[in-house]
Amino acid sequence: MSNNKAPNRLSEDSLICPYCWHEHIESDVFTSPINRMNVFDVEWWCNNCGLSFTFDAIASGWRFTSRAYDTPQLNLGFQLTNPTEAGVMSKKVILHLCADTGSDTQPYQDDPNYEVVLVGSRVGVENFSFKRWQQWHGVDWKVHGIIANPVCLEFSVARSNGKARNPDEGMFLVKECQRIIQEAKDDGGLKFWVIENPAHGVLHEYIGEPTFKYEPWHYGSPWTKQTALWGDFNMPMPLYDKWEDVPKISELYIRPGRPKPSLAFMHKSAYGLIPEFHTLPQPESDMEFRSLCSQKFAKAFYEANK
Repeated sequence: MSNNKAPNRLSEDSLICPYCWHEHIESDVFTSPINRMNVFDVEWWCNNCGLSFTFDAIASGWRFTSRAYDTPQLNLGFQLTNPTEAGVMSKKVILHLCADTGSDTQPYQDDPNYEVVLVGSRVGVENFSFKRWQQWHGVDWKVHGIIANPVCLEFSVARSNGKARNPDEGMFLVKECQRIIQEAKDDGGLKFWVIENPAHGVLHEYIGEPTFKYEPWHYGSPWTKQTALWGDFNMPMPLYDKWEDVPKISELYIRPGRPKPSLAFMHKSAYGLIPEFHTLPQPESDMEFRSLCSQKFAKAFYEANK
């Protein structure tokens, strides 16, 4: 048995699940079945969500092993991009809240100077604590920026007789995002934060008028999806102010009676027609496809908020 031990970031008795933040963790000693070496000394698993994880004695980093309860292997931003560099190279942290696709933060994910923490529906923003994340990785990095995409369905007036579905329920996620934003402000170092939602929803009735509104075509993505942004950030300058000047994708569906393609009426099959989306995972549903952020806007936002 190797003498390598898990680092003293948290004691075994107080270890917290990085997936659901449950505190009741069990452990077992085992040998890696892959190379028959004692690479992993101890495996922990959460008896709440079933996630199992180990400390890699060679790479000096945490890994999810997914042995317990056949939990799918996860990469939700809780693992460091470069775990062996923890404590050596300081990175700028971007929290992406309510992020099941991560399309808004893709340019930050592509930049090795940033560590993007994706907090999606599997984890839940209500369960997330950045201080715990810092403890888990043994780093004292500050949050550089926060992008929040609380689910917009409850604020939408589409297909609901002109009335929002259940905005009070939707505000639950918004308030949790605001809690995390305030915690990052109090910790110091926060350079920007933004909450995103459709411009035609009713979120403005709860948190005030948005700071900015934009259309994807303003940045060269040839479709409409009017989006509202609340927060403290640098808004990138639009590249186009006339639709006629935007390079088009002729194959995109245009609804009868409408002058422009709208992402809201496209199906996931349109993914193949839009080259800027091809760096993102292929959406599994129409809803997931329609939630994708214009990558030309995402890049412009990244450049304005480094």
